[in-house]
Amino acid sequence: MTGYAVMDVETAGTTPAKHHRVVEIAVAHLDESGATTSEWSTLINPRRDLGAGHIHRIRARDVRKAPGFEHVAGELADLRSVAGILALPPETVEQELRRAKAVLAPGDRAPSAAPVASRLALQPGDQVVFTGASRRGRDEWHALAAAAGLAPKEGVTKKTRVVVATDPDSLSAKARKARDRGVPVITEDAFEKLMGDMG
Repeated sequence: MTGYAVMDVETAGTTPAKHHRVVEIAVAHLDESGATTSEWSTLINPRRDLGAGHIHRIRARDVRKAPGFEHVAGELADLRSVAGILALPPETVEQELRRAKAVLAPGDRAPSAAPVASRLALQPGDQVVFTGASRRGRDEWHALAAAAGLAPKEGVTKKTRVVVATDPDSLSAKARKARDRGVPVITEDAFEKLMGDMG
């Protein structure tokens, strides 16, 4: 095949040491005249928060059921060379390739959908956890929850009643742990309604 390939990569940040991950890859093959002869793209589930969504415009709900990097690495011949051409930090690709060898095998299941908040009810003493950026500061949310008789906590445990996130499809570590434990991940609006329903 003659011609050349053009590749675009979106990431959750530019510093692998901060656990920034690849969230989308697109490759187009062009012939000598510049006409597209084939193209391929996929979202990647980074299994973490997506970072600057206002830049890449990718939402957590878009990638929750997307493949992990380990499932698509084999589709990309000579990824290291392409990364060099794109001036991606070499450690970004190396980190993804190392992780691809170490993570779950194909058959890795996507997290189940978040339960509907209307089926929930909060009681005094229930433990609540907040995750991600939000419209109120974390201290303010904790104070509101405590004033309602709830017990705000920093980490998810088997006693956690709900996890509150700006995006209920959040891929934060807390949200993932909550889903693994069957704990509902709800929006801030839903949480405020549940607090209001406590009377």
